[in-house]
Amino acid sequence: YSVDIESLHKNFPADFQVPSLLLDFGNWLKSKRRGSVGYFSLRSERFNDYWIENGADLHANFAFFVRDPTGGQIGYWLYDRRRTVVPPIVMVGSEGELSILSDSLEQFLERIAAGNTQVPDLDSRDQCGIENAELAKWLESRTVNTPIQSHRDHPDLKKWMENWGEQQRDWI
Repeated sequence: YSVDIESLHKNFPADFQVPSLLLDFGNWLKSKRRGSVGYFSLRSERFNDYWIENGADLHANFAFFVRDPTGGQIGYWLYDRRRTVVPPIVMVGSEGELSILSDSLEQFLERIAAGNTQVPDLDSRDQCGIENAELAKWLESRTVNTPIQSHRDHPDLKKWMENWGEQQRDWI
């Protein structure tokens, strides 16, 4: 797997630290065969103006950590300056797809292990090996079950992005 830990530290918003679970996952992933737990790279890139008008200004609202083969990005959505409350994990697809994938990093990693993220490239596997079970066991030893907010409690990501776009067009 392609794992770029330095990019996480470099591209996450300054007031949002890279979680230790994500760093540990990156170190675990480095030794695995590409495609064994989905097709993606673990690296961070900032939001840019290519995807939406003034997209670079969205940097403080997103902390991406997965890049899929099509160019889509997955990461934290830090709406309302969420820094202490667990932020949801979202997908910003290369073709305009927007969706909330999970309510926490732990839940997202559990879905990767199960091959059930709802992102086709992440759910595809090479010759389903033992890595899924290894990842599930590894996660079990590192996560704590704490109550977290459910999807229905988060704002609508598509509407949020539409409003952002409208504000930017009005500003121009």
